[in-house]
Amino acid sequence: TFTPIEKQLPTRDNTLVVASSGYRSDGNILAINSGGMYCWGIFSGKDEWQTWWGGPSWPSSITTLQISRNYGFYFSTPATLWSSATPYVRWSAAMAGLDANINFGGSAPTKRLTLCGGMAVNEPVTTWVIDQRPYNPPQGGIWRYIDTLAWVGPTPTAPITLALIDYEPVSGQAGQINLTWKSRSLSIGYEIQIAVDKDFAAVIVDIGGGWAGPFYCPPAPESPALVIPPGGGTVIDGKGNTWTVSPLPSGRTYYWRVKVQDVATGDAIKSPWSWTESFTVELGLPVRAPYPGPIPLSPINGAIEVLPQPAFCWSTIPGVTEYEFILSRDAAMTDVVIKAIVPTSAYACEKKLEWGKTYFWRVRPITPVPGGWGAIGIFTVAAGS
Repeated sequence: TFTPIEKQLPTRDNTLVVASSGYRSDGNILAINSGGMYCWGIFSGKDEWQTWWGGPSWPSSITTLQISRNYGFYFSTPATLWSSATPYVRWSAAMAGLDANINFGGSAPTKRLTLCGGMAVNEPVTTWVIDQRPYNPPQGGIWRYIDTLAWVGPTPTAPITLALIDYEPVSGQAGQINLTWKSRSLSIGYEIQIAVDKDFAAVIVDIGGGWAGPFYCPPAPESPALVIPPGGGTVIDGKGNTWTVSPLPSGRTYYWRVKVQDVATGDAIKSPWSWTESFTVELGLPVRAPYPGPIPLSPINGAIEVLPQPAFCWSTIPGVTEYEFILSRDAAMTDVVIKAIVPTSAYACEKKLEWGKTYFWRVRPITPVPGGWGAIGIFTVAAGS
């Protein structure tokens, strides 16, 4: 049986009514018309429409409005005494691509903004806009906006499926954790979470969260990665933003996920969360070692304007007569560029590195007694000319 909702909407017009994508759990029914966006919560216990956007007090009507998944919508508004016109497509609060002089049809309601697609998983949401000015290309043409992030988040690539992470022998906590994922579209900013449960009710690491940022911007946007130092510590992104991560106890399983928070076009577009992946930190206790790993000193970790033939140096360990130095193109240290044995705590790069590329490096003592690797340093060579 159906129970009619007899309470009238705060604004009246041709109205689109849909159930939310999470209706079975949240019981939300959404109504959208030229006056605003409203929600009726079946489980809320409130006998009223809740205004989610717009409403009778809004200074101007919405000239076009269509709803999409996750309560996002596309709209435009005419100019008022309080604000200028918004003659562009918005995805929640996005502002991409359209000529500022495009005419949506004046201040009267128009049906010339059409939402296509987005009704099936992995299908991009496409918005078509017809410019109402006389046709004189590009004036008066048709514009298309494609949101490829509406349904699917980034793809986690490592660590996955309970992958084993070494413990850090000095503290007995988790060793270095290298999180990597595949980017989507023009993504440049992310939020990364690590939790002790699959439902993320107990999040212990949250990097790049918040509505306004700062978001985590990988040093190499085309190969996004995040490195958590052994035993916890400071995480630095490609823009110099920092976050402090507490040590992760060994002998436990952790879950992680990532989502897009920012894109290169400047739109405020956010993706859903990626699927959840997991890793297990090997059980370990603090042990006495001949010496801890060397600490990278130069280039400064996270540096982004490094010369193509940098000089490397690291902390000196008393009694060590030889170090092994490795420079790689990836955080896993598998795509090796330089591997050298040096007698001092410094190395002068003889090979010219690629302009604009990100590199990873680390050092360990090998003589007279082999020791563990130090933390991985990250830097990006200047863009060049």
